[in-house]
Amino acid sequence: MQEVEHPDFQGYLIRDSFYEFMLTLMKNYRKFWKAHKYKEMKENSSMSLTEPQLLNDIFRVQDFLSDLGMSKVGSFGYKFTEGTIFTAFI
Repeated sequence: MQEVEHPDFQGYLIRDSFYEFMLTLMKNYRKFWKAHKYKEMKENSSMSLTEPQLLNDIFRVQDFLSDLGMSKVGSFGYKFTEGTIFTAFI
């Protein structure tokens, strides 16, 4: 990615705004994590925990989206939780 050389462009403000947004979005994710299921799967399975189909086994996605007010199919939150980066994070 080429860096913008415009003197008024302040890329760090965009970066910091993105970080703040992500922190706000993910601040309560732990209360939706099924820790007991994660531990059980980690100890008893050779499957990768980053596989999308396992996400619902270790994380209450719909409860998380409802808490954010983003449970509508097609919303940003809905699309965000479908991504592999979110799955790997959880």
